[in-house]
Amino acid sequence: MLPLINPPEGFSPIPVQALEGTLIDRFEAMASTHPEEVAVRDSASSLTYRELNQKSNALAGMILAARGQKGEVIAFLAYHS
Repeated sequence: MLPLINPPEGFSPIPVQALEGTLIDRFEAMASTHPEEVAVRDSASSLTYRELNQKSNALAGMILAARGQKGEVIAFLAYHS
């Protein structure tokens, strides 16, 4: 890991063991260890890791219920707002 110059207050680097596994595994690890930290932000709003995890799990559930089986490849198109 590269050292940060003047890291933001409250910043804690991700432990190396959290970097193992899939992207989903990594995100779930962040959501469980830092649930109230801001995960994404735009000029009008932000979501914590807990909120983003809940929304992504709800979306995944809707896709599976409407479309198919676990492991099936699907395409997803979203427009930038």
